[in-house]
Amino acid sequence: MTFRKLIASDVPQVKAILHNKRISPSCSIPHPFSIADAERFARGKHYGLFQSVHEKDYLRCIVSFCDGELGYAVQESHWGFGIGGEAVDAFFNAVKPEEVRAEVLSTNVASLRILLKRGFEIVGWREHCNENWPKKVPVLKLYWRRDYE
Repeated sequence: MTFRKLIASDVPQVKAILHNKRISPSCSIPHPFSIADAERFARGKHYGLFQSVHEKDYLRCIVSFCDGELGYAVQESHWGFGIGGEAVDAFFNAVKPEEVRAEVLSTNVASLRILLKRGFEIVGWREHCNENWPKKVPVLKLYWRRDYE
């Protein structure tokens, strides 16, 4: 797997991952997610974990790090294969942040496990407010800080 910043040629794959009704509520992104949305997204502080197959790179996970907050979205067909954890590890190795915040829907147990396993701590919660998700589900707030021993 290769971890790198997203570029303009990644836009179709970004749209393919984020234009998903099962992903948009937990990522606080609009649905439908258009090509224009994907173009704006690819110009930001976003990274991708790519798998090379027959000399072509396929985007498997999108990682976002804006204003100290980490977010990620795994391609749905690759849920349950450890891609999210691998992407978060690659992010920490490449970016080397001092501290990181994250938010996770309390119902997203897989994502919560990924973050807790990497040393994040739950520091609070808030009520979910996303028009794409009609249920009132608590959002857990997590925090991680580099430990210098």
